Amino acid sequence: MIIRPNSKRNKECKVMVDGLVGHEVIFAGGLIGKIKKIEGEYVIISLNNHTDVKIQRASVITVLPSGTIDNI
Repeated sequence: MIIRPNSKRNKECKVMVDGLVGHEVIFAGGLIGKIKKIEGEYVIISLNNHTDVKIQRASVITVLPSGTIDNI
């Protein structure tokens, strides 16, 4: 009974992340960045102009409004 809702949530999360290239997001560890590329189960995010980080795709928590990073 518990497995079904969890797999449904995982599927929704995967579909959400697939369309987020170029969007600003917050990850579970507290990092805020812009998604540059999706590679399988990982996403490459840009933290600033010089720093890119590879993070598991499942750790995406929320999508930020465009321009949020520039206003912080």
